[in-house]
Amino acid sequence: VTKSSSHGSPKAKVRDYESERRAAKNKKFMREMAAKKLRRDEQKRLIRGIVKEDPILDRMKQGWEENHRERVISAVLHFGFGRFCKVRNEASLSSLPIQDIEVFLRSCK
Repeated sequence: VTKSSSHGSPKAKVRDYESERRAAKNKKFMREMAAKKLRRDEQKRLIRGIVKEDPILDRMKQGWEENHRERVISAVLHFGFGRFCKVRNEASLSSLPIQDIEVFLRSCK
């Protein structure tokens, strides 16, 4: 009487290889997502730090409330630099000229 083992079969080896490959791919994806989150958080911290330390902005802060600045910065991080019209609309600051938003963001460098 002979016993057949499914563990040693070629199909089982292929399944093991595929599951290891999927696990490695998932692990790599999770690492990449964590790295992206760290970069995004670091970018936010940098921009917020610059906003708080820049003397040029002190003059502009007089006309802007803190929540306005936060909303503009958040919109720029979401939509990207240079999309000033989109940033203005998403930050609910349609009463401000686009040039003011652009000057504010350029001074945040």
